[in-house]
Amino acid sequence: MCDFSALSGFLTSLGLFAGFAATSAVFALMWARFGDYPPVVSICFSFAAAWALSAGIMVVLAKSAMTTFCACASRVATCSSACDNLKSLLIALMVSLAILLGTSLAMGAEPLLLSEQPALVVALILSAAATSVGVGLLGYVGSKLSTCQA
Repeated sequence: MCDFSALSGFLTSLGLFAGFAATSAVFALMWARFGDYPPVVSICFSFAAAWALSAGIMVVLAKSAMTTFCACASRVATCSSACDNLKSLLIALMVSLAILLGTSLAMGAEPLLLSEQPALVVALILSAAATSVGVGLLGYVGSKLSTCQA
């Protein structure tokens, strides 16, 4: 029986940090739209960037723990397919988090980009949505991995 605890901890932390990043970015957009107070918008985008960076670090740590767990659990077919799914999901989450990090940093540094660069706003919304979907899928794949050895 392979130890799932390290991978479980990293996946849980990743889900929390990525969720905080996406919600902080959406909150910043809503505050910019309805609150119209640039210092709060900058702070919110800075928090979104910090959460996205933290989640990116968790992706790297989860990938390392996944490699160890999946090497041990590769004998079980359901574990092997769940490991393949997790690998693809971690790559997709890393991409969406990188876009979320970049757009949040840019908009946090210069809130006027919200009105001047609509493509940046679209990129932020799409990356926040992709990150949110990725968090949901992370829970699903994580539950498959936790029970695949039974």
